[in-house]
Amino acid sequence: MKTLKWMWKKQKEFLSNFFKDTMDKKQKILWTRFQAEHVISEVVELLGLLPVKEHVLTEAPIDRELIKEELIDALKFWMNICLIHGITPEEVVEKFKWKSALVELRYSQQLAMKSEKPRVFLDLDGVLFDINKALYSYLKEVHGIDNPKVLEYKDYVMALSSDGFPSSRARRLKKDFERSSYFSDPKFLDKKARSVVRKIRKKGYLVFILTSRDKREYHGVEISTFELLTRGKIPIDGIFFSHQKDRFLIDHSDYVALVVDDDASLIGYLSELPEFKDKVVLLRKPYNRYIAVKRAVNKLEEILDLLDESDFL
Repeated sequence: MKTLKWMWKKQKEFLSNFFKDTMDKKQKILWTRFQAEHVISEVVELLGLLPVKEHVLTEAPIDRELIKEELIDALKFWMNICLIHGITPEEVVEKFKWKSALVELRYSQQLAMKSEKPRVFLDLDGVLFDINKALYSYLKEVHGIDNPKVLEYKDYVMALSSDGFPSSRARRLKKDFERSSYFSDPKFLDKKARSVVRKIRKKGYLVFILTSRDKREYHGVEISTFELLTRGKIPIDGIFFSHQKDRFLIDHSDYVALVVDDDASLIGYLSELPEFKDKVVLLRKPYNRYIAVKRAVNKLEEILDLLDESDFL
């Protein structure tokens, strides 16, 4: 870290000859584009040091020093982008740590999905994570909005929009909430989530999170979700993001032992399919308490009893 901070300091001293910390948004966008183009240019120059055509054979050695020089040039322009946006060495290391862990999880997830071990798919929001309570706390503590209705609705934009609250502002608050720390705060995880997931895995099952959190809406949601589960010490085998959970589960129906969700329409639909008979269960919430389904539980830990009754293993 000491060396990285020194590099940051040296680059900032040089960069101060060209731009000031008081750049407005437009200037930052232009400078970011320029620096990104330079990064690409340096990488292209690096490629020029190597034979790029399969049919062109050469005995010339790879010039390691020139490769280092091009990499350093690219690194300096990359650091300029960090400096333009006030990104610190500590932030880089922290994000590198989380991104590396996420990449490792993706790899192990691919291996796990190739195995023949039985799989349990758990929804995140509404099952492991009390997103309604997180939103309620966010609105009250950040915006001073005390609206208990968000605890009673599956669609919390609809809850916010009731009683004359502008729907446009409700959608904006939803987006702001999903970018806030509340969206990945482990204190809103079900208190039994960690022990339940551990016990499921101890029984011999793989545990995957299947969530409809929107990676297209906010690209940082993948890593923030991973951080949530990691900080909450939830020992999962993988995370899948899908807006079409029914299609995903049908496409991956092999070895499914149990699916737990708070979406009554999803559970109702899957329960009618032969491949999911007795393998889907609704977790009761205020917004689905009166909807009839074939299998439902009131508490997360009750799914352990369902697995004990299962003959999948």
